[in-house]
Amino acid sequence: MVVNILFAFFSLFTGFYLLVSKDKVVLKNITVDVSSNQVSLNLIGIILILFGIYFFYRIYRAEEDEDKLEKFIESSKCPKCKEVYVFHRLDKGICPTCNVETIDVDVYFKVHKEDELST
Repeated sequence: MVVNILFAFFSLFTGFYLLVSKDKVVLKNITVDVSSNQVSLNLIGIILILFGIYFFYRIYRAEEDEDKLEKFIESSKCPKCKEVYVFHRLDKGICPTCNVETIDVDVYFKVHKEDELST
């Protein structure tokens, strides 16, 4: 994630620098006259700016999609018999002994804090 943010900033900065620079570019302490290639440098600058915007969009979408992901339930607890089961082994999350829908263990202990001390 941090790498994507740094790459997006680098692309934007380099793109704007190429658009603003006029006749000379400094590469490793050597000044190069690029007045004849200014159109191509502007095009590269615009492309880099678009890449930067694209990477910021991807970062935004990744955070938005991360919020939408449902938590994978590993274990669940029956509210009636208080038995803990591995969720993927249950048939539709139903307790095999009580025939009651089980609850995610994390959610169960948030609601029933007094049971946490007894188990």
